[in-house]
Parts: sequence; structure tokens; C-alpha cells
Amino acid sequence: MYIYNGHHAERAIKDINKTSREMKDLQYEFKMIRKDWMFMTKQSEVVKAVEPFGIKEINEPPMTLEDTINKTKKASD
Repeated sequence: MYIYNGHHAERAIKDINKTSREMKDLQYEFKMIRKDWMFMTKQSEVVKAVEPFGIKEINEPPMTLEDTINKTKKASD
């Protein structure tokens, strides 16, 4: 029983160490992917990525459209 317990403990320690290494590798991979994603989603990078498709950044503010027909109807009511 004593020998089995020693082997079982060693196997458990090896499994824990292996899992810890895998977790550290996955954490590193996650951080690298997140860093790349954050870089790619910057406005300047998105503009560069869509430029070959003929899509350009709009530098003018959007126009405001007003419904003048409904305004005149409400004013007369």
C-alpha cells in the first residue's frame, strides 16, 4: 500500500505539472491572439485592411435628415 501510494502521488504531481504547463501555454496563446486582435481592430488598421476593396474612410460628419412634411402637419394640428 505504501509503494502504491508513493507511485500514485508521483503520477498526480506529474499530471498537475503537465496541466500547469498546458495552462500557461494556453494563457500565453490567448494573450498573443488578444494582442493581435486589438491591433487589427484599431481604426487605422481597419482602414488599411479594407482599402483594397475600394472602401474609404469618411472624414465628414453625417448629415441630419429632417421630416418637414410631418413637422408642418403637427404644427397645423
